[in-house]
This record gives sequence, structure tokens and C-alpha cells, in this order.
Amino acid sequence: MKTSSKLQVALGVLFSAFFWQVVCSSAANFGGRVVGVSDGDTITILTSTKEQFKVRLFGIDSPESNQSFGSKAKQFTSEQCFGKSVTVQDQGKDRYGRTIGVVLLPGGTNLNLSIVRNGSAWWYRAYAAKETDYESAETESLHRTLRNKNNCESTTLNLLILWMLKSHASSVYLKRRFLTS
Repeated sequence: MKTSSKLQVALGVLFSAFFWQVVCSSAANFGGRVVGVSDGDTITILTSTKEQFKVRLFGIDSPESNQSFGSKAKQFTSEQCFGKSVTVQDQGKDRYGRTIGVVLLPGGTNLNLSIVRNGSAWWYRAYAAKETDYESAETESLHRTLRNKNNCESTTLNLLILWMLKSHASSVYLKRRFLTS
């Protein structure tokens, strides 16, 4: 093969890769109205073409609806997004076929981060280890709860204990602090 032919092939491959990247990235976002909230970290979006997508919120984990504090997590998520037009930044699919996404509320507020900041979910380290915003939101929520320990609802403290048990090494300190107080 001549050098010019190799160059043409290489340029063709590069162009194809670039074109595919543009096509995929433009398809990575979609919008719609939130028509359902399954639990604190899963919502249903209805697009303008009447397609429904179940969206698992990226980078967070909250109690399931049938678990302790699951209804409070679901209630907070509902209050934040139900009936609103949102944008989903598609992060792929999970093993159940749900879209994994970052959900942006009107005005650009990141729903996923809001739920963690509120204390209704924790940062899902196993799937979002590089997301330092989620770590910061979790730390902020944790510090706020610790500062207000004597003034906050017992349900918040119990959710914090559940959170600690699922969490990382710093939970050793928190377990001692809460379980011995």
C-alpha cells in the first residue's frame, strides 16, 4: 500500500471516529417531563415524542421505597422534580436496562447533587468514584447533620446511621460517635 493510500485510510478512520463522537455526544442528552418517581434515585421521564425512560440517577444511592427512610427520600425527590421539564445527561444503561443519568432541573440545578446535599441519598462511590462534587455534597450534608445532632429529627439521625453503615472508612468514627452517644 502506498504512503498516500495509508494516509487516506488514516484520515478516513480519524474522520469517522470524530463524526461518531459528535453523533454519540449529541444523542447523550435528552429532555422530557418527570411523570413518575419510583424511589429516591429512580424517576420516569416522558419525552416530547411520548417515549418513556426510566432513569436511575447517576452517582447516588438512596434507600428503596420499602426500606427505612425510603419514603422520605422518595418524597424529597418528588418535591424537587415531579411534573417538571428536565434534561437528562445520559451516562449509559444499568443491568436492568434503565438509563443512568444526571438530571438537570429547570435553571440548571443538578438534581442528583441536590438529593445528596439534602441527606436523602449518599454518594455511590462504587460507580462514581471520580465525582468529587458528590463527595463534597455528602460531606456537607454529613457535617450539617452532625452540627445539628441535638436539634434534628430522629429520622435524620437514623438515616445517617444507615448511610454510615453503607459508607467508607470515616464511618468508623461516626459509628462510634452515634452508636455510643
